[in-house]
Amino acid sequence: MIVSILPSHHGKHDHALTLAHLKGTPSLAIRVDRTCTAEDLIGVIQDLVLTRGAPEYLRADNGPELIAWTLRDYCRLAGTKTAYIEPGSPWENPFVESFNGRLRDELLNIEEFGSLTEAKLIIEDWRIEYNTYRPHSALNGLTTHRIRKHRNQQQTTRPRIDPGPPQGPRQWPCYQ
Repeated sequence: MIVSILPSHHGKHDHALTLAHLKGTPSLAIRVDRTCTAEDLIGVIQDLVLTRGAPEYLRADNGPELIAWTLRDYCRLAGTKTAYIEPGSPWENPFVESFNGRLRDELLNIEEFGSLTEAKLIIEDWRIEYNTYRPHSALNGLTTHRIRKHRNQQQTTRPRIDPGPPQGPRQWPCYQ
């Protein structure tokens, strides 16, 4: 899971917390509010854990709410490892940086929100449209909805076969 905080662009003190998955669904959640604390972030993560399971890693930049001891303690107790990018190195977080750039260019730079509630509704509608109906080059021009539907069909039609104990030398996931 990748986390990023997007500060306001209109001088108001609104923040957008964006969470993305390393592969597949580009945006897991966007939380819009006047402030964003480590406790707020933990609340969003807990909601996602209920529906998607706990992430193995939480990758984030070095914002104060992202390096707070509260978040580190939560991750340690949940069994989630943290991976922080180097300060001033957005290329270490390319998925979320690309997503945040699109969110800024396609929505935040052109919309003037009348209230926090309006901002939450419009931004969530944009996130759903982005995830469901928009083709993504990283997915060979398919939508995430179509990829998910295809995976679900494969899982239900393909019988599960137990491969038994591993044979030969141990293969680490990062080398496969």
